[in-house]
Amino acid sequence: MFQLALVVLGISRTGAGITCAVVPTSSYVLKRMEGWSLLKLWLFTLFAISCHMDTPHFALLPFAGLVPVHTLASPYIVARISASAVSHRRENSLMLVEHGWIAPLLTCLESGGVSSQQLAATSLYRVSAVNLDTGRILFKAGALQTISHLLRKGRPILSEILGTLRNVVSSHDEIALKAVLLGVPTLLLDVLLAESNPDVRLEAVSIVSSSLYGHCNLLPKSDFSRLYDLVPEVVGWLPAETRKENERIVTALYSIAQCQPRLKSRVLQLGLKPFEELADHPHLQTPGVVMIMHELINGVV
Repeated sequence: MFQLALVVLGISRTGAGITCAVVPTSSYVLKRMEGWSLLKLWLFTLFAISCHMDTPHFALLPFAGLVPVHTLASPYIVARISASAVSHRRENSLMLVEHGWIAPLLTCLESGGVSSQQLAATSLYRVSAVNLDTGRILFKAGALQTISHLLRKGRPILSEILGTLRNVVSSHDEIALKAVLLGVPTLLLDVLLAESNPDVRLEAVSIVSSSLYGHCNLLPKSDFSRLYDLVPEVVGWLPAETRKENERIVTALYSIAQCQPRLKSRVLQLGLKPFEELADHPHLQTPGVVMIMHELINGVV
Protein backbone atom coordinates (compact mmCIF):
# COMPACT_ATOMS: atom_id res chain seq x y z
CA MET A 1 0.00 0.00 0.00
CA PHE A 2 2.75 2.43 0.95
CA GLN A 3 4.74 1.75 -2.25
CA LEU A 4 1.64 2.11 -4.42
CA ALA A 5 0.75 5.37 -2.73
CA LEU A 6 4.20 6.80 -3.44
CA VAL A 7 3.99 5.91 -7.12
CA VAL A 8 0.53 7.47 -7.41
CA LEU A 9 1.90 10.52 -5.66
CA GLY A 10 4.62 10.85 -8.30
CA ILE A 11 2.31 10.44 -11.29
CA SER A 12 -0.62 12.80 -10.79
CA ARG A 13 -1.97 15.58 -8.63
CA THR A 14 -5.32 13.82 -8.35
CA GLY A 15 -3.51 10.77 -7.08
CA ALA A 16 -1.68 13.03 -4.67
CA GLY A 17 -4.96 14.07 -3.12
CA ILE A 18 -6.02 10.44 -2.72
CA THR A 19 -2.63 9.63 -1.24
CA CYS A 20 -3.15 12.30 1.41
CA ALA A 21 -6.09 10.29 2.71
CA VAL A 22 -4.63 6.79 2.25
CA VAL A 23 -0.98 6.99 3.27
CA PRO A 24 -1.39 8.11 6.90
CA THR A 25 -3.82 5.28 7.63
CA SER A 26 -1.86 2.42 6.04
CA SER A 27 -0.67 -0.18 8.51
CA TYR A 28 2.88 0.00 7.07
CA VAL A 29 3.20 3.71 7.75
CA LEU A 30 1.62 3.48 11.17
CA LYS A 31 4.11 0.76 12.10
CA ARG A 32 7.16 2.65 10.75
CA MET A 33 6.05 5.92 12.36
CA GLU A 34 5.13 4.45 15.74
CA GLY A 35 4.69 7.19 18.26
CA TRP A 36 3.36 9.72 15.76
CA SER A 37 -0.23 10.84 16.18
CA LEU A 38 -2.57 10.42 13.22
CA LEU A 39 -2.87 14.19 12.96
CA LYS A 40 0.91 14.56 12.63
CA LEU A 41 1.00 11.91 9.91
CA TRP A 42 -1.72 13.67 7.96
CA LEU A 43 0.02 17.04 8.32
CA PHE A 44 3.33 15.54 7.17
CA THR A 45 1.70 13.90 4.14
CA LEU A 46 -0.18 17.11 3.29
CA PHE A 47 3.11 19.00 3.39
CA ALA A 48 4.69 16.45 1.04
CA ILE A 49 1.71 16.77 -1.32
CA SER A 50 1.98 20.57 -1.42
CA CYS A 51 5.68 20.35 -2.21
CA HIS A 52 4.92 17.80 -4.92
CA MET A 53 2.72 20.24 -6.83
CA ASP A 54 5.84 22.07 -7.99
CA THR A 55 8.86 19.98 -7.09
CA PRO A 56 8.07 16.24 -6.80
CA HIS A 57 11.43 15.28 -5.35
CA PHE A 58 10.48 16.77 -1.99
CA ALA A 59 7.68 14.24 -1.79
CA LEU A 60 9.42 11.17 -3.16
CA LEU A 61 13.20 11.40 -2.78
CA PRO A 62 13.20 11.23 1.05
CA PHE A 63 11.70 7.74 0.72
CA ALA A 64 14.45 6.50 -1.61
CA GLY A 65 16.01 4.42 1.14
CA LEU A 66 12.69 2.87 2.13
CA VAL A 67 11.01 2.31 -1.22
CA PRO A 68 12.62 1.58 -4.65
CA VAL A 69 10.78 4.48 -6.29
CA HIS A 70 12.99 4.32 -9.38
CA THR A 71 11.79 0.77 -10.10
CA LEU A 72 8.12 1.61 -9.62
CA ALA A 73 7.67 4.96 -11.36
CA SER A 74 7.88 5.68 -15.08
CA PRO A 75 11.26 6.69 -16.61
CA TYR A 76 10.03 10.27 -17.06
CA ILE A 77 9.03 10.53 -13.39
CA VAL A 78 12.38 9.05 -12.32
CA ALA A 79 14.22 11.59 -14.48
CA ARG A 80 12.05 14.44 -13.23
CA ILE A 81 12.52 13.55 -9.57
CA SER A 82 16.30 13.17 -10.05
CA ALA A 83 16.75 16.46 -11.92
CA SER A 84 14.73 18.35 -9.33
CA ALA A 85 16.59 16.73 -6.45
CA VAL A 86 20.14 17.32 -7.66
CA SER A 87 19.36 20.95 -8.50
CA HIS A 88 18.61 21.69 -4.84
CA ARG A 89 21.24 19.82 -2.84
CA ARG A 90 24.61 18.33 -3.70
CA GLU A 91 24.00 15.53 -1.20
CA ASN A 92 21.04 14.34 -3.27
CA SER A 93 23.45 13.35 -6.05
CA LEU A 94 25.12 10.91 -3.69
CA MET A 95 21.71 9.60 -2.60
CA LEU A 96 20.91 8.74 -6.24
CA VAL A 97 24.17 6.78 -6.44
CA GLU A 98 23.65 4.98 -3.12
CA HIS A 99 20.12 3.84 -3.91
CA GLY A 100 20.61 2.59 -7.47
CA TRP A 101 19.15 5.39 -9.57
CA ILE A 102 22.03 5.57 -12.06
CA ALA A 103 21.06 2.58 -14.22
CA PRO A 104 17.48 3.77 -14.90
CA LEU A 105 18.79 7.27 -15.63
CA LEU A 106 21.20 5.86 -18.22
CA THR A 107 18.34 3.90 -19.78
CA CYS A 108 16.28 7.07 -19.90
CA LEU A 109 19.19 8.93 -21.45
CA GLU A 110 19.52 6.38 -24.24
CA SER A 111 15.91 5.55 -25.04
CA GLY A 112 13.74 8.23 -23.41
CA GLY A 113 11.92 11.05 -25.15
CA VAL A 114 13.32 14.55 -25.56
CA SER A 115 12.11 15.80 -22.18
CA SER A 116 13.18 12.65 -20.36
CA GLN A 117 16.62 12.71 -21.98
CA GLN A 118 17.15 16.34 -20.98
CA LEU A 119 16.20 15.64 -17.37
CA ALA A 120 18.33 12.49 -17.21
CA ALA A 121 21.28 14.32 -18.77
CA THR A 122 21.03 17.08 -16.17
CA SER A 123 20.91 14.57 -13.32
CA LEU A 124 23.84 12.50 -14.57
CA TYR A 125 25.94 15.59 -15.21
CA ARG A 126 25.47 16.83 -11.66
CA VAL A 127 26.21 13.38 -10.24
CA SER A 128 29.38 13.07 -12.33
CA ALA A 129 30.59 16.48 -11.12
CA VAL A 130 30.49 15.63 -7.41
CA ASN A 131 33.97 14.06 -7.32
CA LEU A 132 36.25 11.63 -9.15
CA ASP A 133 34.63 8.66 -7.42
CA THR A 134 31.21 9.38 -8.91
CA GLY A 135 32.81 9.55 -12.35
CA ARG A 136 34.19 6.06 -11.85
CA ILE A 137 30.84 4.82 -10.54
CA LEU A 138 29.13 6.11 -13.68
CA PHE A 139 31.74 4.34 -15.79
CA LYS A 140 31.09 1.04 -14.01
CA ALA A 141 27.36 1.57 -14.56
CA GLY A 142 27.95 1.79 -18.32
CA ALA A 143 27.88 5.55 -18.92
CA LEU A 144 30.80 5.44 -21.37
CA GLN A 145 29.13 2.81 -23.55
CA THR A 146 25.72 4.52 -23.38
CA ILE A 147 27.04 7.92 -24.44
CA SER A 148 29.25 6.37 -27.13
CA HIS A 149 26.14 4.69 -28.53
CA LEU A 150 24.32 8.03 -28.58
CA LEU A 151 27.22 9.60 -30.46
CA ARG A 152 27.14 6.82 -33.04
CA LYS A 153 23.40 7.28 -33.55
CA GLY A 154 24.04 10.85 -34.62
CA ARG A 155 21.28 12.30 -32.45
CA PRO A 156 21.57 15.95 -31.36
CA ILE A 157 23.92 15.96 -28.40
CA LEU A 158 23.21 17.97 -25.27
CA SER A 159 26.07 19.79 -23.59
CA GLU A 160 25.15 18.06 -20.30
CA ILE A 161 25.69 14.66 -21.93
CA LEU A 162 29.16 15.66 -23.04
CA GLY A 163 29.81 17.25 -19.64
CA THR A 164 29.05 13.89 -18.04
CA LEU A 165 31.34 12.14 -20.52
CA ARG A 166 34.13 14.62 -19.78
CA ASN A 167 33.86 14.02 -16.03
CA VAL A 168 33.81 10.24 -16.52
CA VAL A 169 36.78 10.19 -18.90
CA SER A 170 38.88 12.50 -16.74
CA SER A 171 38.20 10.55 -13.54
CA HIS A 172 40.90 7.94 -14.27
CA ASP A 173 43.55 7.30 -16.91
CA GLU A 174 42.32 3.75 -17.55
CA ILE A 175 38.86 5.13 -18.36
CA ALA A 176 40.44 7.61 -20.78
CA LEU A 177 42.21 4.70 -22.45
CA LYS A 178 38.94 2.77 -22.79
CA ALA A 179 37.34 5.87 -24.31
CA VAL A 180 40.04 5.99 -26.99
CA LEU A 181 39.65 2.26 -27.67
CA LEU A 182 35.90 2.81 -28.10
CA GLY A 183 36.64 5.48 -30.68
CA VAL A 184 35.25 8.38 -28.62
CA PRO A 185 37.75 11.00 -29.93
CA THR A 186 36.87 10.13 -33.54
CA LEU A 187 33.15 10.28 -32.76
CA LEU A 188 33.58 13.70 -31.16
CA LEU A 189 35.56 15.01 -34.10
CA ASP A 190 32.56 13.97 -36.20
CA VAL A 191 30.30 15.93 -33.84
CA LEU A 192 32.47 19.02 -34.28
CA LEU A 193 31.89 18.90 -38.03
CA ALA A 194 28.14 19.29 -37.59
CA GLU A 195 27.65 21.06 -34.26
CA SER A 196 27.54 24.85 -34.00
CA ASN A 197 26.61 25.20 -30.32
CA PRO A 198 29.72 26.75 -28.64
CA ASP A 199 29.10 24.96 -25.32
CA VAL A 200 28.90 21.59 -27.06
CA ARG A 201 32.03 22.37 -29.10
CA LEU A 202 34.04 23.27 -25.99
CA GLU A 203 32.89 20.11 -24.22
CA ALA A 204 33.79 17.98 -27.24
CA VAL A 205 37.28 19.48 -27.53
CA SER A 206 37.85 19.02 -23.78
CA ILE A 207 36.93 15.34 -23.96
CA VAL A 208 39.10 14.73 -27.02
CA SER A 209 42.10 16.29 -25.31
CA SER A 210 41.62 14.56 -21.95
CA SER A 211 41.16 11.15 -23.54
CA LEU A 212 44.11 11.53 -25.91
CA TYR A 213 46.68 12.58 -23.32
CA GLY A 214 49.21 9.75 -23.30
CA HIS A 215 47.20 7.70 -25.82
CA CYS A 216 47.76 9.56 -29.09
CA ASN A 217 49.40 6.49 -30.63
CA LEU A 218 45.97 4.84 -30.71
CA LEU A 219 44.36 7.61 -32.77
CA PRO A 220 43.66 6.84 -36.47
CA LYS A 221 46.04 8.73 -38.78
CA SER A 222 43.17 10.54 -40.47
CA ASP A 223 42.23 12.17 -37.17
CA PHE A 224 45.59 13.92 -36.85
CA SER A 225 44.69 16.07 -39.86
CA ARG A 226 41.39 16.94 -38.28
CA LEU A 227 43.13 17.95 -35.06
CA TYR A 228 45.50 20.11 -37.12
CA ASP A 229 42.54 21.88 -38.71
CA LEU A 230 40.87 22.29 -35.32
CA VAL A 231 43.76 24.14 -33.65
CA PRO A 232 43.01 27.62 -35.13
CA GLU A 233 39.44 27.53 -33.81
CA VAL A 234 40.47 26.44 -30.31
CA VAL A 235 43.22 29.08 -30.17
CA GLY A 236 40.63 31.65 -31.26
CA TRP A 237 38.61 31.00 -28.11
CA LEU A 238 41.35 32.65 -26.04
CA PRO A 239 40.99 34.59 -23.88
CA ALA A 240 37.62 33.29 -22.72
CA GLU A 241 35.38 35.08 -20.25
CA THR A 242 36.02 32.83 -17.26
CA ARG A 243 39.06 31.25 -15.62
CA LYS A 244 37.49 27.82 -15.86
CA GLU A 245 36.97 28.10 -19.62
CA ASN A 246 40.52 29.36 -20.14
CA GLU A 247 41.93 26.44 -18.19
CA ARG A 248 39.97 23.94 -20.28
CA ILE A 249 41.01 25.58 -23.56
CA VAL A 250 44.70 25.84 -22.65
CA THR A 251 44.68 22.25 -21.34
CA ALA A 252 43.13 21.07 -24.60
CA LEU A 253 45.81 22.83 -26.65
CA TYR A 254 48.53 21.35 -24.47
CA SER A 255 47.17 17.81 -24.92
CA ILE A 256 46.87 18.26 -28.69
CA ALA A 257 50.42 19.63 -28.86
CA GLN A 258 51.77 16.49 -27.16
CA CYS A 259 50.36 14.21 -29.86
CA GLN A 260 52.67 15.09 -32.72
CA PRO A 261 55.56 17.52 -33.44
CA ARG A 262 53.54 18.97 -36.31
CA LEU A 263 50.63 19.66 -33.98
CA LYS A 264 52.93 21.19 -31.37
CA SER A 265 54.36 23.57 -33.95
CA ARG A 266 50.85 24.49 -35.02
CA VAL A 267 49.76 25.26 -31.44
CA LEU A 268 52.85 27.36 -30.75
CA GLN A 269 52.68 29.21 -34.04
CA LEU A 270 49.07 30.27 -33.57
CA GLY A 271 48.94 30.33 -29.78
CA LEU A 272 51.81 32.60 -28.71
CA LYS A 273 49.92 35.86 -29.16
CA PRO A 274 46.73 34.65 -27.42
CA PHE A 275 48.88 33.22 -24.60
CA GLU A 276 50.57 36.60 -24.16
CA GLU A 277 47.20 38.33 -24.17
CA LEU A 278 45.91 35.93 -21.55
CA ALA A 279 49.05 36.48 -19.47
CA ASP A 280 48.13 40.18 -19.32
CA HIS A 281 44.86 39.32 -17.56
CA PRO A 282 45.75 37.60 -14.26
CA HIS A 283 42.08 37.53 -13.20
CA LEU A 284 41.41 35.12 -16.10
CA GLN A 285 44.18 32.71 -15.14
CA THR A 286 44.43 29.74 -12.82
CA PRO A 287 47.68 28.18 -11.54
CA GLY A 288 47.12 25.40 -14.05
CA VAL A 289 46.86 27.85 -16.95
CA VAL A 290 50.09 29.60 -15.91
CA MET A 291 51.96 26.30 -15.63
CA ILE A 292 50.74 24.95 -18.99
CA MET A 293 51.43 28.19 -20.87
CA HIS A 294 54.92 28.26 -19.38
CA GLU A 295 55.62 24.75 -20.62
CA LEU A 296 54.23 25.46 -24.08
CA ILE A 297 56.11 28.73 -24.52
CA ASN A 298 59.34 27.16 -23.29
CA GLY A 299 58.96 24.70 -26.12
CA VAL A 300 59.81 27.50 -28.56
CA VAL A 301 63.29 27.95 -27.16
